Amino acid sequence: MKKIIFINFSIILFLCTSIVAGGESKRLIIENFEDGAKYNLTGGLNKNFFSGDVKKKAPWCMSKTIKSKGRGKVLKIDYDVSIGKAGFVLNISDKKFFHRFNEIGFFIRGDADTLKVELNGKDVHEYIVEGITDKWQEIIIPYENFSKYKLLSPKSIFAIQIVLDNKLLDNKKGTLFIDDISLSTFRRKKFILEGLNKPSKILKINDASISRMPYQAQKFNIVSKYSYAKKDEEFLGIRFEASTDNRYWFYIGSDLIKDDSFFSAEWDAKYFEGGIYYLRAVALFKHSNWVAGKEIKIKIENDFDFLDFLDQIERKSFYYFLSEQDKETSLIKQSTLLDAPFDTQACGLALSAFCVGAERNFITRADAASYVLNILNTFINDISYYYGFYPKYINKNYTPFDKGPSGDILATTYLIAGALTVSQYFDKQDDITERTIRQRANLLCKNVQWKRALSVDEGKKYILAQRVFKDGKVSGCLEGYSEAILSYILAISSPNLGISASSWDAWTKTYTFSSYSVYKVLENPSLLVHQIPHIWLDLDEETGPYVDYYNNSILITFINREFSLKENSYSGEIWGLTPCVGPRGYYAYGAPPPKSNVHNDGTICPSASGSSIIFTPTLSKAALYSLYDKYGDKIWGKYGFYESFNPKDSYYKEFYTAINAGNLILQIENYRSGLLQKLFIENKNIKTTLKRIGFK
Repeated sequence: MKKIIFINFSIILFLCTSIVAGGESKRLIIENFEDGAKYNLTGGLNKNFFSGDVKKKAPWCMSKTIKSKGRGKVLKIDYDVSIGKAGFVLNISDKKFFHRFNEIGFFIRGDADTLKVELNGKDVHEYIVEGITDKWQEIIIPYENFSKYKLLSPKSIFAIQIVLDNKLLDNKKGTLFIDDISLSTFRRKKFILEGLNKPSKILKINDASISRMPYQAQKFNIVSKYSYAKKDEEFLGIRFEASTDNRYWFYIGSDLIKDDSFFSAEWDAKYFEGGIYYLRAVALFKHSNWVAGKEIKIKIENDFDFLDFLDQIERKSFYYFLSEQDKETSLIKQSTLLDAPFDTQACGLALSAFCVGAERNFITRADAASYVLNILNTFINDISYYYGFYPKYINKNYTPFDKGPSGDILATTYLIAGALTVSQYFDKQDDITERTIRQRANLLCKNVQWKRALSVDEGKKYILAQRVFKDGKVSGCLEGYSEAILSYILAISSPNLGISASSWDAWTKTYTFSSYSVYKVLENPSLLVHQIPHIWLDLDEETGPYVDYYNNSILITFINREFSLKENSYSGEIWGLTPCVGPRGYYAYGAPPPKSNVHNDGTICPSASGSSIIFTPTLSKAALYSLYDKYGDKIWGKYGFYESFNPKDSYYKEFYTAINAGNLILQIENYRSGLLQKLFIENKNIKTTLKRIGFK
């Protein structure tokens, strides 16, 4: 193994502060220090302050105005806060100044890496500024970012304090320079139904040192310098990664030039939500070995309203289930094609979606209950089923769409999961419709004879089949990891003709593990099959007996994104490979592993990246924002994001399928509230089964 010595890992930031963009603004400079530092432009007195033991040499600070190249006169503060704290205060003579504005700003550079800005009024409101360097930077702080913001009364503010605190500073002695203290207002345009505000314009700060300042990031040019000792293994290059929690690391770029000690990559972080991010460089070697360098920390600020955006996506996706349904039975169409059949899987998703619609007030609870009961009654009374299992597709006359009618185990799994969900959500005892929903949902679940679905193949008697026929015969096997995890849990938990927990052990023995990039995962190239079970199963803190399924789904999403970005080379966060209808019809698009089963022609499914939001919220939100910002109305229509698009083929067709629309709305709701997962786990048989099969 080579010995890697990381000499330096630095970051050059091309960033944007919260300067005026997408709205109206005005600005008032209240101190520019051109006339000295005694009185500010409001007429108030400026002065130094310190707190601590006056008998000791510290704390103290002294300030004066000096000329600075390119800035005119600025305030210079020499300080020593080896103990206590010190600083500079601007008293405001007219309290009416503050309520006219909603931001405070100033320019700063110097030795103090961190300081505190305080607004003094009825309460003291604080904001911590980090990442100060020896280069001038503009800091703009919205009032809403100060502590105790709800109690902040702008009309009561009588002073602004720049506080140097021993507890915050690494450099406890030094010099600080401040200029152009100002108040400003930025009136942001509100998110409206059909449009999104664009990100702020950028303010480039070239050759900046590492910063934890709040910025709206545009692009990061990351540079790593290191040396290494050549020994056993071949060095391949550097991989750059980011993380929001210092635990899960995702790909942001790579440089595989072998004969250079300087490596760089560009990360377009424009679409990422605000927060703390960790960055690191990883040295890669042949045979999948790697060594990570020390991480650095930055802070990004982004004023894009992700919550409103997610609400809009949910609302539009929900309209699919309102509009693409049969007027008499409420059965849901498989897609927006005029002659598309009804879809059992879609109806299972719809049952859960109507709970979301009622909860979010997209429709009334009474209307949602009516649609739900209609679907349940139709399946029980009008559609042929085989030992409780329903066909995947159903004709307009409610007969099986396929020749040789049979019950589809996976399609029925979706339906039963939806039925269990509505039986918990519609829980009013004094409402006859809701009581009937619970009765019909329980009957639908009770009718499923899971034992009939076991395979008859040699050595596979505990494995579930794929289809059950009218004569009781079965075909196919649900082997290898897929959304069948939900089928096995439902089958084992069923009090009526359920199957043995031995089936779980038998099924998990058919798993295959393999690797891509730096990740080793449970194999299945379809992102959809890793997502769908988590609509109902909350496995975030559940460790399974064979694999951590939640952790595996995070890594699968990382792989899907990395493979998609590398192979398709779209700019921004444009990724998402999953089974969908594209320019050449339906394909099971996906990412490795295994690489042999991967189909990729540049077709992107927005639901793929968005529906991983419960696993990778930062990446999924960045992808959705990027998709909308870059392609807008080309891929956004009456039900939100289209099924798919392909920039390489100029394919932008307004088309939707129930499974991808449903997956997206339900996963977003779980991210926001956990609604579907909470309802599903309330079923006592599900709880018991998870314990029986080894979940902790």
